[in-house]
Amino acid sequence: MKKRFLLSFVAAVLSTVALYADLVLVQKVDNHLGMNGEVSLKIKGDSIRMDMGSDVSVVLDGASGSIVSIMHAQKAYLTMDGATVQQLMNVAAAQAKAQTNGEIKLVPTGKSEVINGRKTDIYNLEGHAFKGTYWIAKDYPNGAAIQAALKKIQDLPMNKMAADLTPKDIPGIPVKTEIELAPGQKITTELVSVKEENLDPAIFKAPADYKPMQMPAMPTQQ
Repeated sequence: MKKRFLLSFVAAVLSTVALYADLVLVQKVDNHLGMNGEVSLKIKGDSIRMDMGSDVSVVLDGASGSIVSIMHAQKAYLTMDGATVQQLMNVAAAQAKAQTNGEIKLVPTGKSEVINGRKTDIYNLEGHAFKGTYWIAKDYPNGAAIQAALKKIQDLPMNKMAADLTPKDIPGIPVKTEIELAPGQKITTELVSVKEENLDPAIFKAPADYKPMQMPAMPTQQ
């Protein structure tokens, strides 16, 4: 159950990823497991670094398909190569598909709310076993470019699960999302800031003095 939640947590966060040149995106995340606080996404080309507080960083390399989890307190890192990531995503995608009951889409509620100073329209997520609500800003700065880049990120093989859990046609920028996996199990993400910044390629690798960890056995597709 915890592994399923962690995969869904990453998917929920990535569902609002955007890409310009180099980009820093900050989201506020709240969930039932206590993984609360700000999540920073640093994006350069097809590489994404996700910093969850100061303890853990996750680097996704779109070119190779690999994922590196960096544990700063232990000064260690764990690498999943592209083939292993694909195997894991196939399992997750099959589980996600089994929980859908039609086309995943957003249905307007006719309600609106101001989030972080921006007017948003509220939509309900339908077609999935999960309950979900999206707060969509239709006038977000550079919104069209963000949406085009969002699709590029979702099309990466490693993000297949996020793509399968996300509606295909989102009419704006998701400023806030709320996904209820089960009663009492909820993930809420809120977009805090988006800014362009010249990022050092070195941050998309584990520090040289960190030690590699052994990869545990991966689950198999049922």
